Amino acid sequence: MAMSAKRRSAFAVYQQMEKEREQKKANITEKATEITSDVSPQSSKAGKSRKRKIVAAKTASKKRRLAIKEERNGDGSEDSEPESKDVGTRSKRKGKAKMKKVLKASKKKIRSTQGGGEMQETVGGDVCGNIVDYSSHPASGGTLDTPFYQQFDPERHKDSQEAARDLFQMLVHPLSIEKFNSEVWEKKPLLLRRHKKWYNDGWFSSEELDRILREHQLEFSVNIDITSYEDGERQTHNPSGRAYASNVWEFFKEGCSVRLLNPQTFSQPMWLLNSTLQEHFGCCVGANVYLTPADTQGFAPHYDDIEAFVLQIEGRKLWKLYHPRDVSQVLPRYSSPNFSQEEVGELMMEVVLEPGDLLYFPRGTIHQASTLPDSHSLHITVSTFQKNSWADLLEKLVPAALETAVAEDAELRRGLPLDYLDYMGVVNSDTNDPRRKEFFDKIQSLVSNLLQFAPVDSAVDQMGAQSIHNSLPPCLTPTEQQSGMWVRGARWEDGRVTDGVELTAETLVRLTRRNALRLVLEDSGPIVYFSMANSRVYQERDPQGMDICREDASTVECLIHTYPEFTSIDSLPSEGSLDDKIELCYGLYSQGLLLIQ
Repeated sequence: MAMSAKRRSAFAVYQQMEKEREQKKANITEKATEITSDVSPQSSKAGKSRKRKIVAAKTASKKRRLAIKEERNGDGSEDSEPESKDVGTRSKRKGKAKMKKVLKASKKKIRSTQGGGEMQETVGGDVCGNIVDYSSHPASGGTLDTPFYQQFDPERHKDSQEAARDLFQMLVHPLSIEKFNSEVWEKKPLLLRRHKKWYNDGWFSSEELDRILREHQLEFSVNIDITSYEDGERQTHNPSGRAYASNVWEFFKEGCSVRLLNPQTFSQPMWLLNSTLQEHFGCCVGANVYLTPADTQGFAPHYDDIEAFVLQIEGRKLWKLYHPRDVSQVLPRYSSPNFSQEEVGELMMEVVLEPGDLLYFPRGTIHQASTLPDSHSLHITVSTFQKNSWADLLEKLVPAALETAVAEDAELRRGLPLDYLDYMGVVNSDTNDPRRKEFFDKIQSLVSNLLQFAPVDSAVDQMGAQSIHNSLPPCLTPTEQQSGMWVRGARWEDGRVTDGVELTAETLVRLTRRNALRLVLEDSGPIVYFSMANSRVYQERDPQGMDICREDASTVECLIHTYPEFTSIDSLPSEGSLDDKIELCYGLYSQGLLLIQ
């Protein structure tokens, strides 16, 4: 029988939707392939040839831009002046004009529609929804008298989570954490102007990058990226092999940006920053360092799948932020391919970051950044909340709920109606058959009943175990090291092995850090996952865990709930004997998870 016009229309619409979806996926894959398919030079000769091409391309591009400006500006304006033989004078004149224009634009009212209204902060009489200026805003937690790297002292707090909160408060100073969380977090970008160029000092520097390159064996594409963005084209210029300092600085001299992918692996301050903040966010915190030559741009416009905190360390940088182009790009779970300048959408914010400033923007914010002609720029981007959404939790929860429900609820195992194919499906989506309503009601009832089978706590524990695996090991304080196996444990001394710590019923113990372990009940039994033995390279090691007896689970649970207070081993609950508790504490202590008073 011929299909009705209505049915044919519904099916055609579905086919068109599927076709457009597949085409969109193909376009994204194609662009992503272009990003990662840069051919790296395989020899020193090839590398030098690539460098010459970069310089030649940049020179030709600048000539083209000058020619276009001369054609457009025939009215005797500054840009239409004959090309000067003194390139330095010309660059300086262009730079001043560019900076005046940028600084003027950054003082205008900036609106954000990414997640709410404006923050009504006053800056020099102007209302700026996304800018907080220290000179006109009351301080919250901390001062600008010294760099916050020097202000932060984790020894001030017994609880590692309180220390992390203290550090985050300094990071977003002068805004309070409460105001940041309620009005900014995941909602809209924010620029904090602090007018103290040293406020971000101490975490990293260009000198620190040079030291790392000379003292450690960094690899191109693994630890270091060399990039450029010219005339709408983003290129990666990574040679193969080790990133020697002299080679990296040659690329930088020729106008390429340098990205250090994992500074926390090589820098003690960056390890302290990231490992402390992960106690505040409850998930992995990473970072990249970006060093960009004057008057250049290293990356194409794009958005990321992380919450970004940009700390400006050296020089100045112009940032342009754009609204998400549609709802699918608000808080996305995956980063975008590179966009062209025509694809970026509506400009939301255009600001110049000065040393000491901080710029925050949520995942999904399209952005690009370029240096001004007067100096290079060095900034740190601290990133967090990657794959840490409700959707990620539900991906673990829903399949487990369905598996349990199928085993326990016979309704889910009943057969489908004999004729359901006659009235369900896309070709029948526009029909008024009453059987369709019955079918949807049944689906809704079954799905609603799934909640009672949902192992929510188990799914959360899976998220917690994954977070432990992703995280950095804690950067321990001297006090923690003195109280743990690092100092108190057995050692070789004066030609013999010294005695280790002897635990007794009266020994007072506590966990080393609040979030350094996770007790998870798996099919095989309880497992204590911990980050203490993790590498400072992301997921370099397999998940680290310690199997414990079911009788010992209550002991670990008590240690978790009594943190940060010390507790005697004898007072810890257990279904086993005192010897069992002492043996468990020895196991935790030997993994660095327990401190002794």
